[in-house]
Amino acid sequence: DNINAIELLLNRENEGRAATPDEKKILAKYKGWGGIDTRYMPYDLTRKFNELFDYEQRRAMQSSQNNAFFTPTRVIDAMYNGLKRMGFRGGNVLEPSMGTGNFFGRMPQAISGKSALTGVELEPYTARIAQYLYPGATVINMPFQDVAIKNGSYDLVIGNVPFGQNKISYNKKKYSLHNYFIISSLDKV
Repeated sequence: DNINAIELLLNRENEGRAATPDEKKILAKYKGWGGIDTRYMPYDLTRKFNELFDYEQRRAMQSSQNNAFFTPTRVIDAMYNGLKRMGFRGGNVLEPSMGTGNFFGRMPQAISGKSALTGVELEPYTARIAQYLYPGATVINMPFQDVAIKNGSYDLVIGNVPFGQNKISYNKKKYSLHNYFIISSLDKV
């Protein structure tokens, strides 16, 4: 599914056109590289993988293998149900580690119709797929910690943060990856 989605993405980019609804279904099957050890792929997939990924892309993908796990839809739906009960009706929404944007895709129409969506994604192919799936959203392809976002500029930050023990500096302190995402996200609201 990942290889098919990337091939389709590259074709759409070469043709310079938006994805059709059927093509979006293929793109939506992309699940990232979390937990996938590419050293043990069958030969035909390894060959295709090496055709699609240059050195920089392989490096970005491999750096996401330990924490690129997409959130189950039932968890996303439960989060939105809770937000509806709390009275959230829309606004500026940030997803700081968006993957392909499942939180945008599962957002109830009553909220999405009244929201401006911004997502941040580190891995380049994943970010580009997200932009095709959600062309009305702003998708930023860089590490969250490198994005200049003014504190207090969002009404909602939603998502599933990546977990890891690597340290990120924020406000003169060092935090584990997941704690950084949570603390920085709180400041953005």
